[in-house]
Amino acid sequence: LSFALALLDENNNGVVLNGIYSREMSNIYAKPVEKGTSKYTISEEEKEAIQKAVENKPIYRIKEK
Repeated sequence: LSFALALLDENNNGVVLNGIYSREMSNIYAKPVEKGTSKYTISEEEKEAIQKAVENKPIYRIKEK
């Protein structure tokens, strides 16, 4: 079981999370995203999560006070 989740702002900056689970261990990795890309090596699942976040309109918007 695993997942990839990209959390981006309106400028496509944020983070992509990748969770990998097995019987022996479970790890969650976070990589920074700037302008829809990461300077780190990313997996196909992470690429897909980033692309979906870039293409979709936000569901929730947090307004600063």
